[in-house]
Amino acid sequence: INRLTALSMINERFFDSIEDYVFGIGLGNADTSQFDIFNSKFYKIYGQTFKYNWFMHAFLLIEMGWCGLTLYTVFLLSIIIISNKYKKLAKDKNEELLLNLSMLLGIFSCVFMVYNQSLRVESMGYTIFGLLAIPYALDGKIKDSKE
Repeated sequence: INRLTALSMINERFFDSIEDYVFGIGLGNADTSQFDIFNSKFYKIYGQTFKYNWFMHAFLLIEMGWCGLTLYTVFLLSIIIISNKYKKLAKDKNEELLLNLSMLLGIFSCVFMVYNQSLRVESMGYTIFGLLAIPYALDGKIKDSKE
């Protein structure tokens, strides 16, 4: 599986029913671990051959189907839109800088989703999602200054 053909290959090879296509095989049912006893049955069969866990979008499609992949992408796009909207309302330069950071990370997260699996690893995932929460953390302050 590569970045460009992952979605079509997964649709052809792994999804047998409309339920699989829409909802995937389920959370955790394609997951891997550094300990072999915690690897899922699906990963033991297909993981080493197809390397679907190298790319976030492929992994999301297998586990959560098109519904989950769409919702995940919409979530990232909503952060970009909200950050841009709040940036126009921000009165403080620090708030504007933080909202710019959040907006750029939202864009990069969309790219990372196709490029690699860095949003799934502990070293990056927590950091990026913490910074993506900036617009929601500033929500009350910006709404209060608007009034």
